[in-house]
Amino acid sequence: MEALLAELGKLQRGALPAPLVAQIKAWGGYYGAARAETLTLVEFQNQSILEELLAQPALQELITPFARQGRALAIVENGKLTKVKNALSALGITVKKGIG
Repeated sequence: MEALLAELGKLQRGALPAPLVAQIKAWGGYYGAARAETLTLVEFQNQSILEELLAQPALQELITPFARQGRALAIVENGKLTKVKNALSALGITVKKGIG
């Protein structure tokens, strides 16, 4: 794709307009495919707590760390939130609504 755009730029004798570049990339499938799924994010007090919870057998299959600088976030797949809340409750953690 980059070679094609470079060649078109030579024929144009200058930079191609950005909207044209975006359209050529779209036509060529440059951006590939995307997938979407409904998930729940759970924010913990800090990263070390999250890491300790990830070692708990009851939670290992239910939560996945979500990399975000400075925040201890974990992904919970759709339909598994009740199990996660129950496992966290057994550890004395109350899950409140809302992240912030």
